[in-house]
Amino acid sequence: MQTAFTLMLLLIAAGYLLLKWMPSSVQQGIMHKVGQKYPVIAAHLASATKACGSSCSSSCHGCDTQKTSEQTTDQKPVIFIRKMK
Repeated sequence: MQTAFTLMLLLIAAGYLLLKWMPSSVQQGIMHKVGQKYPVIAAHLASATKACGSSCSSSCHGCDTQKTSEQTTDQKPVIFIRKMK
């Protein structure tokens, strides 16, 4: 019984990591296929993928495509001033 419970937890953890590190285009394809047959499971997966993307620790911003298009960078030019003697 303990072995079965441990294996179940490991499978859930592995699934969560796959959702966290999977590109959003692949996630959307999986969500579409699962949503056709099992809409309740697709709703739970959708909430899990939103949580995965928002808590991502990488700096690629691949999951937040809407946020990156709206971001503006305030860049200031670098002006070199020659030292007067």
